[in-house]
Amino acid sequence: MRRLSLLLGSAALLLAGCGKQAVEPEPAAPVAVVLRVALDAGGSTKAYSDGTGATRLEVLVYRVSADGLRYEEDRSVRDAVIPGSTELLLYLTPGLEYRIACWAQHPEGPYALDPASGTVTVNPKGPANAEQRDAFFGSWSGRVDADTQIDVVLRRPFAQLSVLTTDADWQAARDNGIRFAGSSMSLTAPTVLDLISGGVSEPAMYALDAAAVEPDQAAQAGYKLLAMNYILAPAQESSATVGFGIYKAGSAGALYSWEVPEVPYQRGYRTFIQGNIFSVDAAFSVVIAPGYDAPAHAASASGE
Repeated sequence: MRRLSLLLGSAALLLAGCGKQAVEPEPAAPVAVVLRVALDAGGSTKAYSDGTGATRLEVLVYRVSADGLRYEEDRSVRDAVIPGSTELLLYLTPGLEYRIACWAQHPEGPYALDPASGTVTVNPKGPANAEQRDAFFGSWSGRVDADTQIDVVLRRPFAQLSVLTTDADWQAARDNGIRFAGSSMSLTAPTVLDLISGGVSEPAMYALDAAAVEPDQAAQAGYKLLAMNYILAPAQESSATVGFGIYKAGSAGALYSWEVPEVPYQRGYRTFIQGNIFSVDAAFSVVIAPGYDAPAHAASASGE
């Protein structure tokens, strides 16, 4: 009997222990975190590429969970002071891991932001030479505490593709009564940007219709600018066949249309297709220049 009562007593203790619930620690209270967003526009060509049009800023906050990224909130600033820096106050929980993605664009830029997936999709159609296509992105990953200040620098996800003609060729065209009215451009390039990873995907045909451009905005001395377009690009060098049309005043059709194969392009770089464009000799050199301030460093291809 004594042995039986001991067994029953042990069983009662075991059942009592099983009934106890593990005490979950109270989650930490959110703390205010300062997010400072700055824009690096690089070098500009007078009115082009100065970044001042990118005044619509979107900040997407994601929490890292066992199931992946959990979208938490979207903070918008419609008149961000960019270039320069803009500060936002976020309320984040200490000890948790976050991903923060930032996207700045012109209010009329041809982009669709999907906060749930953290992606931006480019509309590859529309007018060529549009400064409204200039845009910038950046991201941050980590944990926060009460003293955290987050700094994110935004940079372009684009290559800049330009067509230039020599000053002498420009003047010869004017001497022959040709008044330049604008240009068009086409190529196949990515259309979707992942704001967290920076990866690009879903290539499609960019069909940018004829539109005016300021010839005196050429980034190289001795040339006139005939086309300048922002194209979503990978971080690694890629290539595409680039078509462009040159239009003159008073004519609906293109004065000249060219296709240049194997044109290199890369995020943060400028590619110049240059030569005597109006002389119809089809002898183009293609040069890719790193950054927006750096000089051209390599003649990469030629068109015929």
